[in-house]
Order: sequence, then structure tokens, then C-alpha cells
Amino acid sequence: MGTTKDPNLRGSLEEESSHHGDILQFNTEDSAETVPEKVLAGMQWASSNLTHDWIYSSVDDDMVVHVENLVEYLNTLLVPEDTNVNIRPCYEQLPIVCVYSYQAKDSPNRIPFSKWYVSYGKMSGSYWPKHCRGGMYLMSVEMAGRIFHISRKTPYLYLDDVWITGYMRRKLNEGDCNIMVRLRKLFNKKFLSKVV
Repeated sequence: MGTTKDPNLRGSLEEESSHHGDILQFNTEDSAETVPEKVLAGMQWASSNLTHDWIYSSVDDDMVVHVENLVEYLNTLLVPEDTNVNIRPCYEQLPIVCVYSYQAKDSPNRIPFSKWYVSYGKMSGSYWPKHCRGGMYLMSVEMAGRIFHISRKTPYLYLDDVWITGYMRRKLNEGDCNIMVRLRKLFNKKFLSKVV
């Protein structure tokens, strides 16, 4: 998470961190505009501190993940049932998996004053690259590190999902084989739900 100017919240965060040691904080104020930076800070930390047999995931704050089902899904996805290794990749070869929503052909919002408005000057094409839209996506720690490094030389776009899982993923020059929709036959409907 980012920083806060609220002294009460800051005190609560320090208490939580000292008691549980479960907070990663980067030195930018937390806001909707800084979400891409926050996600990339998490990718940087994960790729610097975790081994390549870990999975990195990004989950929106209005989602609830059933952890046991996630582990079962990942084990099914990563452990081949047959000898064709192209069907189910190992950790390092795991593409970005769009668990919540895969966007194969999504158009930029051209409505002025919309929260998601993007001008033609910022993006002139008719469609975004294939990407994961919000909710949840996951990838190998190795992929997270590669995306973090390429972000240092990729023009900023405040739409974090499009920027990270679309533009930067595409800059890895692997075509679209490094992104996939979740495999529905392996996916338990109780795995992920949106908080109402």
C-alpha cells in the first residue's frame, strides 16, 4: 500500500505492521491514480524477494479469494496430466492468467469526463492490446520481474490493467502466448467472488 497523511490511519498501519509483519508500503500516497505504481512496487518486491516457484497475483480490493480453491486451481493448471508440456506450463512458463476477466478486443473509452476516458492523443488505436481487466490475475514471479523491468521504459498509462497486462506484456515480444483466459473446466465458481 501507499502512504497516508491521516495520522490515525498511519498509527494503525504501523501497529498492524509491527504486530503481524504483513504490510508492504511504498513511498507514494495511496490513491486511485497511483494504483499502477502500487502494483509495480509489489511486482518489484516479489521478483526481488521470492524464488521462481512462487506465483504473483493482483487482486482488486472488492474481491474475495477462496485460497484453498486457488491452490487447487493452480496445482491443476501447473501439474501436467499428460506428457504434452505445451498444455500446462511450469512455474517459469506460466503466462498471465486472467482469472476474473480476459479482454480480447476492448475499446478505449472516448467519453469525456468518464473515469476511464482516454484521449486519441494518449492512445490512437481502436482497441487495447489483449489484457486482463481488474478483479484478479496471476503470473509467475519471473514474469512479474520482467514486467517491472520493462515498465521503466514504457510510457505511463493510469489504467493499470491495460498498461501492465496489455502494453508491457506485449513489449516482452512473445506475441499473445503469454496471456490466457482461465481454463473454465478447471475453475471452481466458488473460487472468486465480488464483494457487493
